[in-house]
Amino acid sequence: MLITAWSTNSRELLLHVTAGETELPDFDVPELKVRKAEYGFYRFKMADHSLELLKITDKFEFEAWLPNGEFIGSLEPILPEQTCRENPLVIVREGASAIPIDTNAEPGRLAQVAVSSDGISAAMSVHCSRSNSSQIVKFDLENRTFLSVSAKGEYAEYQWPRFSPSARQLTWIRSRHAERKLAQDTLILDHKPIYECIAGIDYSWIDNSRIGLICGGQLIVIDSTSGKELSKTQIK
Repeated sequence: MLITAWSTNSRELLLHVTAGETELPDFDVPELKVRKAEYGFYRFKMADHSLELLKITDKFEFEAWLPNGEFIGSLEPILPEQTCRENPLVIVREGASAIPIDTNAEPGRLAQVAVSSDGISAAMSVHCSRSNSSQIVKFDLENRTFLSVSAKGEYAEYQWPRFSPSARQLTWIRSRHAERKLAQDTLILDHKPIYECIAGIDYSWIDNSRIGLICGGQLIVIDSTSGKELSKTQIK
């Protein structure tokens, strides 16, 4: 059982019950049998501790939970490989058919979805190894339209968009690779570079004025406007 996500109001949990791995490393041992169970997605309500099996296909790969109760995610490959849309991004509601949302997007696989706290927009990365391209885009959840946010870059150059808690600002990572050198990651805030790290960046908004990030084995808190380091702690 995997805890997949909290609802936007923090009153519900989305759980995913799967059979887990059945293959064993020892080839002389038969594969484990899949135990009979009601696999799938469950909604756990904090108020009364009730658990409800949702009518969502188990082939759905979760990305984000929308304020209106819908989910964004991808399905198992249903298109030919090398199209960069083998796993189309869809919106699903319990008991309803999946609605593709990437038909009007730039060619590429949409992923790394972040939903704004006001429920108006979703930001995501679009990648295509075939055309060696990547970009950050915003998706209007009401009108179902896309807007380009970042410039186009090489494959995996632009990734991991995240909204500030107020939903007024958007950050993402620009990752640049050079031969025989470590990747250099730059944290971008609304097109403005605010922090760089040679060893790669993992980050999260703390509040509207601070961002916490991990860089080179250090936990660093920075001012979200200037990028100035406010604290630094060695973690390994």
